[in-house]
Amino acid sequence: CWVCLGVWGTNVWCGILGDSIIGPYFYDGTLNGRRYLDFLSNHLPPMLENVPLNIRENLFFQQDGAPAHNAIVVRQYLNDTFGNNWMGTNGPIAWPARSPDLTPLDFFLWGHLKTVVYADLPINLQHLKQKITEACSKLTKEQITATQDEVKRRLQSCLLNNGENFEQFIR
Repeated sequence: CWVCLGVWGTNVWCGILGDSIIGPYFYDGTLNGRRYLDFLSNHLPPMLENVPLNIRENLFFQQDGAPAHNAIVVRQYLNDTFGNNWMGTNGPIAWPARSPDLTPLDFFLWGHLKTVVYADLPINLQHLKQKITEACSKLTKEQITATQDEVKRRLQSCLLNNGENFEQFIR
């Protein structure tokens, strides 16, 4: 997910895989399909090198509905790379638009990072990136595992409510 964390317009991508954070990866400038494809094909694979092969071969890639994520070149790459093991607005596993209550990056990570990073305001763009990197590295396995448990709880609530609005039941 790309999110602006600061007055400098920095975008950052992070992923959650098991009990680990993948990233951060910083991207400056306007995100478009070609730039996102460059990230997916050239920067994400090295970030996954330490992930055991059996996990990489069986993981599901989830992304939100950002316009760059839906570019034809991106969808083609994801189809070629992950087959039916990816979720997105126009993916083989459709992910509902505007569903932050089901997305751990939205309901946990970005808020957590903003709280930590802005406890003491960064003094410049480089300091902001350093603080984000440090905050990601300090996340514990317990925090990430608890987030995964929360995803399961939220998905169960969504199912119990037949896919309808369930936010009022998860507080």
